Amino acid sequence: MAEEIINSIKGQDNLRGATSFWEMVITLRPYLFQSAAAIYKVCPTSPIFKLPALASPDVQKWMREDFQAELSQLQSENSVAPILDERVTSSFIGQDMQKLCAVVSNTQTRLEQLHNILERRTSFFSPSKGFSVGTYTTRSQSLLGDAAACESSSQPTTIFPLPPTSTPATPPRRPACQSPEDHHGSYPSSDSGFRAFVSDSPQSPQVSRPRTQVDLVLPPLHAWSAPGAPLTFLPPVLGRQGVRWHDILNLVKQPDALWENYSPRLSLDGYKTVENLWALFAEGEPVVNAEGVKTGMNPPLHLLEDKFQNRWRPKNNASARKKFERFREIPDWISAQSRLRGVPHTTIIEELEQKRKDAKVGLNGLTKIVKSMREEAASARHAQFVPSESTAPCTATNSTSSGAAQDQPIKKKRRAPVDSRRPSKQQKIGSDVGLL
Repeated sequence: MAEEIINSIKGQDNLRGATSFWEMVITLRPYLFQSAAAIYKVCPTSPIFKLPALASPDVQKWMREDFQAELSQLQSENSVAPILDERVTSSFIGQDMQKLCAVVSNTQTRLEQLHNILERRTSFFSPSKGFSVGTYTTRSQSLLGDAAACESSSQPTTIFPLPPTSTPATPPRRPACQSPEDHHGSYPSSDSGFRAFVSDSPQSPQVSRPRTQVDLVLPPLHAWSAPGAPLTFLPPVLGRQGVRWHDILNLVKQPDALWENYSPRLSLDGYKTVENLWALFAEGEPVVNAEGVKTGMNPPLHLLEDKFQNRWRPKNNASARKKFERFREIPDWISAQSRLRGVPHTTIIEELEQKRKDAKVGLNGLTKIVKSMREEAASARHAQFVPSESTAPCTATNSTSSGAAQDQPIKKKRRAPVDSRRPSKQQKIGSDVGLL
């Protein structure tokens, strides 16, 4: 219809605008019907379909059937590219899968061959084959006898032929000697504990980290975990540098667990001399194994005292705490006297050792002597700060007051005037008696 109108008015004067209008209608007509078809799909009862152009049965049939088919075909044409991409990708995956299947098949074949060889060479060890130790020994001896008989021949023979030896073109690569323990900083010991390396890890991976007799004895494993936290199976990583006692003590979370490994291993008299007892506090105690070989060192006890005070001693063991108080009596006296007198520790140690020999006692007896010396020194220091009970200040005060009295006359206190309106005390008492 629009085309017929355009043909009838096209080229006539004063109808160019009408011609342009109908050309626009023809251009927008597909969009009108496509939009109407989309609306019809969602809301077929819309009042827009009562318009003459959309109310035609042919138009509504096209919107209901033909448009849906054409739209589906158009969408399928636009999705051709992704489908092709998926097919190409699937082809590459299929090729890779075929190669992988070939490798797996080859591996399975080799494993079956190896299994057959192993079964063939170990079948006579199976009880189901009737393996007999006697038969096996007899056959072995017979083979050895045949070999001994063949030794006299010019052509030496062997029971089991060896492959020809050949020098490799390149020398074999030497495996690395360092273990994870070298990087961890600690290693397990023979007493079910752990030791920390005091030496640095070598720069070359071919050289293992050396173990020495002065490696540090580590605390038990539960000392590394906070109270209530899960326990660890290994000590913390201490690094490749040489480990020091401060590095270990800074990582301890439960100080009371240190007594288990670091408490004195002998009685007080077991250390024999004052020098040995001082070394326990200043240098640490060596740890030996069952054969008497030195395998490690415990920390100096003064480090534990400086770091944790009394928190590293057992809380529920009063005898152990009292024992340690006796242990530290002599070392504390040595340290205090050395600092007070400004002399080396060795001087105080020699004096105490001589005092022990003169008294013919052990370290336990010397502890009592040192305790009395400490108490006497404390009493002497306390007496210096207590004021004297002499009467000299009182005498000086009395003399001063008496001298002042001689210079000035003594003033008597004047009696208060008698009030005539108030009865005297005697009169009051007499009146009270008269009333009685």
